[in-house]
Amino acid sequence: MEVKITYEKEDWLKFQGYLEKELPRRERAAWDKVFVNLITWAFIGALAMFAFRQFEYFHWPTAGYVSAFAVIIFALFIRDLNRMKYVFAPSESGSFVGSHNFVFTELGIESNGAGYNAFHDWSTVREIVRNNGIIMLFLDTAYAYIFPEHKLDNPDAFYHYVKECNKQLSSDSGADAPPPAS
Repeated sequence: MEVKITYEKEDWLKFQGYLEKELPRRERAAWDKVFVNLITWAFIGALAMFAFRQFEYFHWPTAGYVSAFAVIIFALFIRDLNRMKYVFAPSESGSFVGSHNFVFTELGIESNGAGYNAFHDWSTVREIVRNNGIIMLFLDTAYAYIFPEHKLDNPDAFYHYVKECNKQLSSDSGADAPPPAS
């Protein structure tokens, strides 16, 4: 099967959106757990109660200034995160934006485009995901061949074909193994 696709920045942004949403769910930090959050907030509450007992007068304007400062710092952090997404976006003259040709065989995937030619056998495809109008063939955690469904002639047939090729390789991998000893 041969697939020709012309990628645009919007295709990359859609893929990045998927990564930003899904990758953090795979590896959860300790503070994402309910029990750790509960203990942390209980400690902060106890600390606040201790601090308020020691002061006879709480100065609300100071608390307002400190809170406003924290909100401004948080807003700047969020703004910088969004700017970073666009800093790492592919350039119009780079290797992502433009025409790409993919040839799928039983052995693997051959791909070529402006300035590159690559071959990956099916054993390097770690996961095949279909989400939000994109079919992604992951070769690593955040590296994938992406296929926007609206740019494919028959997305369902393509998805089933690559799933079958990848499944077939998985089942054939044990065929070359020697028979078990009796």
